[in-house]
Amino acid sequence: MKRVLIAYDGTPGAETALCDLKRSGLAKQVEARILTIADVWVPPSARPDDLAVAPLSQLAYEKATEVVRASKRTAIEGSRKIHELFPEWSVTNSARAESPAWGIVAEAKRWNADLIVIGSHGRTPLERFFLGSVSFKVAADAHCSVRIVRPHSGSPTYPGRILAGLDGSADSNKVLDELAARDWRSGVKVELVSVIDEKLKSTWIGRSDLQITDTVEEALEGFHRSALAKLTARSIPAEFHIFQGDPKSTLLRVASEWKVDSIFLGARGLDHGNRLYLGTLASAICSRAHCSVEIVR
Repeated sequence: MKRVLIAYDGTPGAETALCDLKRSGLAKQVEARILTIADVWVPPSARPDDLAVAPLSQLAYEKATEVVRASKRTAIEGSRKIHELFPEWSVTNSARAESPAWGIVAEAKRWNADLIVIGSHGRTPLERFFLGSVSFKVAADAHCSVRIVRPHSGSPTYPGRILAGLDGSADSNKVLDELAARDWRSGVKVELVSVIDEKLKSTWIGRSDLQITDTVEEALEGFHRSALAKLTARSIPAEFHIFQGDPKSTLLRVASEWKVDSIFLGARGLDHGNRLYLGTLASAICSRAHCSVEIVR
């Protein structure tokens, strides 16, 4: 059973993240946890004998604990909404005082989550135009996959179009595994996209499984045909596309022109090896894409 941690604070971005789950292809067997973080420090309650600071300390304590209580109410409301959307899911909720990004990442690791779902927009006007700092930190630091949700203008019943960015890395193979494992609604289509630049060429040429007579284009085409077979075996319609150019700008342009609903991307590319941090391509796409982005680990 997949474990999905949903960061929820009651803002429009968080509400969008809940509704977007209907488009995520997640199966009926899901254990979900709603997490609400109170961005506040709870001071210790004042000692009655400390007359000089007791009134101020007690007031700070009461204000902070009220924020935590409000967060618990928000978490309960979020779990109620998830129950309505997915009555077959097992849903729990949690709230605590913590720094938001750190609290989400820590809870995901403690709970052994497979996927974190978080809205792209924060509370400030600036974050309505750019990826919120909390969302970006979660995407960068989480041990598991992260789905960053942006508002969708299309019909909720529209099957959807998904772009999967592939480069042959271990993480992009996990993208294929994840797409094949999802329970997509009828009519959804997957576009498999690779973008060849000089860095990708040099990395592929150094691979031991690349035949001497193969070009990078031919090797990638073989990789894509294998990917197609994996998806079509699950009755998921898909096509593959190979472009030349800068991967960041090409993927963003294609995703916008094709009006895709979401982008699936490995957290690290071929040149990142086993390092844990978010790759530069994934970082750029999750920051600048017009649609939801799922970073797969």
